[in-house]
Amino acid sequence: KAAGAKIIVIDPALCNTATKADQWIPIRPGTDADLFAAILRYLLENDNPDDPFRRYIDWTFQDKSVGWDEFLAAFKSWWDKKDPVNGLNYFTLDWAAQRTDIDAKTIADLAHTFGITKPAALVWGMNGIGHHYNGYLASIIGTALNVITGNFDVPGGAIDCEITKSDKGGSATGKQ
Repeated sequence: KAAGAKIIVIDPALCNTATKADQWIPIRPGTDADLFAAILRYLLENDNPDDPFRRYIDWTFQDKSVGWDEFLAAFKSWWDKKDPVNGLNYFTLDWAAQRTDIDAKTIADLAHTFGITKPAALVWGMNGIGHHYNGYLASIIGTALNVITGNFDVPGGAIDCEITKSDKGGSATGKQ
């Protein structure tokens, strides 16, 4: 923060870190993957390489990654399906708002801010996401977000997101 970074904390509790942040967004516990999925969908649907205010995805990530096409197809295969719990299409802003208790505009603003900020880092700790039943899924989507936005393994970006996944018994490849 002293160097000009904007800190946004997403946590159910107003923790010590949240009290020092620029913004605290409370979230329903265990719904981090839902939030990350909505952010990913927002970035994919709204990316515009010709508009610097909507150039969210650094498509050069494909030069250094394997499996993106399969990941994207599997992710998008859910877009037209309805969640039987709330009747909303999966991964939309409204769907995520209902699941996370974060309003749709806040999720859109968060996705936009993360998408245009370079460098940025979406990070999570083992006391949160890593301890939930769906922490593995959240860490896969979180890693994908850091990678596709060009914020993985760069100065000021995210590093070593694989620890959460592999520590929970999963493979570090993101494939099953």
